[in-house]
Amino acid sequence: MEMKRFITPVLFAFTLILCIGCQSNEEKSSALIQKYLLKELHNYDSYTQIESNFEKAYNIPLNNSICRQHATNIVRIRNNYQDGMKVLTHQLEEAGLIAEGEELSGYSKESLNRYPEILETKQMIDNLDPLLSNEISQLSSQSFDETEYIGYSVNHKFQYKDSAGNPATGNYYFLFDKELKNILFAIDLDDETNKSMISVLNQFCPNRE
Repeated sequence: MEMKRFITPVLFAFTLILCIGCQSNEEKSSALIQKYLLKELHNYDSYTQIESNFEKAYNIPLNNSICRQHATNIVRIRNNYQDGMKVLTHQLEEAGLIAEGEELSGYSKESLNRYPEILETKQMIDNLDPLLSNEISQLSSQSFDETEYIGYSVNHKFQYKDSAGNPATGNYYFLFDKELKNILFAIDLDDETNKSMISVLNQFCPNRE
């Protein structure tokens, strides 16, 4: 009787290991995705898969962490530049140095010496130029083998309800390691910042086939 009680949990554990080992690559990736979305979605119970495309992943710009970092920096610097220009325009209009809607070239740069705050904004904007040029140069000069197999990827589309209970659609990209044990990278493809980052990758780090 004691032996029977010992054998039963051992057999169960052995069977569980066999079942895990029999999972296909697609099933392994799906399990990791569900675990990720369980934490990510407000209403996971409303989740319904639409489409999931599983394939081998290679060392393309989107899968390269260095390229993604430079592209992200470029997006951030560009956004800072646009925000800075809005602030500068408002400050110049408030100071009466330009009329509302007038081109920024209509003011005298020497006149900024009388307005320290405006001068500081202008200098901040000017300092972004070399930072942007450096990031673009760094991204454009990246060298790597795009035929290098690095793991697996999945484009995953699904429906769910957002935090307000409204129907929504998700569109994610997942990158997995070769053993399909971990998600190396996940990105919401519908997020505007991520779209900008991908656009920068396509612009300055095109596929080198």
